[in-house]
Amino acid sequence: MRRHFSLLLTLLGLGVASGTSAQEQTRTISLDGALDLFHLNSPGLAAARSRMRQNEAASGQTGAWPNPVAMVTTEDLGAYTEQYFNLTQPMHFLWGMGARGDRVDARRAAARAQFQADSALLALEVKLRHVDTWQTREALVAHRQVDAMIASLLGVAEARFAEGDLSDYDVRRLEVERAVAARRLAAAETALKTAEAALGALVSDDAAPVSGVGLAESLPAMPSGVSPSALAREQRPELAAARATIEAWEAEASVARGGILQGAALTGGFKRQSDDLQGYFLGVELPIPLMDRRSDAVDAARAGAVVAGSE
Repeated sequence: MRRHFSLLLTLLGLGVASGTSAQEQTRTISLDGALDLFHLNSPGLAAARSRMRQNEAASGQTGAWPNPVAMVTTEDLGAYTEQYFNLTQPMHFLWGMGARGDRVDARRAAARAQFQADSALLALEVKLRHVDTWQTREALVAHRQVDAMIASLLGVAEARFAEGDLSDYDVRRLEVERAVAARRLAAAETALKTAEAALGALVSDDAAPVSGVGLAESLPAMPSGVSPSALAREQRPELAAARATIEAWEAEASVARGGILQGAALTGGFKRQSDDLQGYFLGVELPIPLMDRRSDAVDAARAGAVVAGSE
């Protein structure tokens, strides 16, 4: 029986030793260093930044001024012909320039705020992984200390057993405890490898294992006279993103309310006839608001603001 326990302890010891050699090859890094690498190498952060640029560009496109439309027309009536050279400029943007500009600004602000929220969430994951490696490594140190202590006690017990001062049962109980400690030590070593691999996948360009060190011993001091919950509400980026989204939807509703002259245009041109008569002409196109085409768009924008505030 004691030979079986000795073999088990040997195998567990080899597993821990191999884990220790792998642990020595792991790169250690501080929290600030991990965040610096995260900003350089994170594909999630790069994707969030690309989404922000996409939304900003799309927002700017909604405020683009329409181009004029040129048209040439020829009417051939046999002995009589007419030619028209028209230039039409949509004018509806003039009645909504302020609201459209506010919408562009609000959408861009919402895109930037959403990027801040996404990047903060990704950075929080890096911080949690960094703390996880530190905590797991501290637990591993404790398991090693327990294993060393039990090994020392086992050595003393075996010496006393050889002198006839201790029973075989007591020695075997210590061997069982040593086996349990070795198993927990191996599990802690595996947990540390997993934590280091997870942190490395977030901050390392080659996904190599990374371990966190230099954890702050205390939290930053809370400003005096400030409620922790109020400070959290002010600094949470997802709340800022929600407020920016609400403002964007309110700007959308303002644009929809001012769309009564949507489709207005100014047309000017030159007309030439086959009887040598020619001249310039000017025309105005105005929509006739017989039907209300804005109420549903306003309601949709208001509902979007409510949804953003609820989320």
